[in-house]
Amino acid sequence: MRYAIGIDLGGTNIAAGIVTEDYKLLEKGSVPTKAQRPWQEVAADMARLAMELVEKAGLSRADCAGIGVGSPGICNGDTGEVVYSNNLYWDDVPLCPTLTRLTGLPCRLKQRRQLRCPGRGGRRRGQRLQNSRTAHAGNRRGRRRCHRREDL
Repeated sequence: MRYAIGIDLGGTNIAAGIVTEDYKLLEKGSVPTKAQRPWQEVAADMARLAMELVEKAGLSRADCAGIGVGSPGICNGDTGEVVYSNNLYWDDVPLCPTLTRLTGLPCRLKQRRQLRCPGRGGRRRGQRLQNSRTAHAGNRRGRRRCHRREDL
C-alpha cells in the first residue's frame, strides 16, 4: 500500500498528515510557521515534520508516494514555486524542489483556496466560512452576495 503526505502551509502553523490510498488518516502533527524567518528554515521545518510523521507511522520513504503541499498566495504548480505570498513574505520560492531535495520524495504544490468575505455577515471580519455555499457581506438592512464557493 502507498501512502501520501499532505502539508498545509499557513502563516501561523504548518499542519501535516499521512493518509492511506483510501484517505484514512494515519498520523498528523503541526509546528509553528514563524513566518518572519527565511523561507529555507520554514521549508526545513516542513521536511522535518513530514519525516517525523513517516517515522512515527512506522513507514519508510519507499512506502510514500510523495508530498502534496497547499500554500497561501500565488503558486506555480508546474515548477513547484510559490510565486508570491504576502502573509509569508515570500517571492519566487522554489518550495517543492527544496522539499524534494530534503526528503527524497516527489512534491506537488497547489494554492490554498480560502473563502474570505470582506464584510461581517454575522461573522467576524475575515473569518473563514466552513460549510456555507455562499458568503455574504453587508449590514442588517441588506446583504449582497460576495462569492459562490464554486467560483473560487
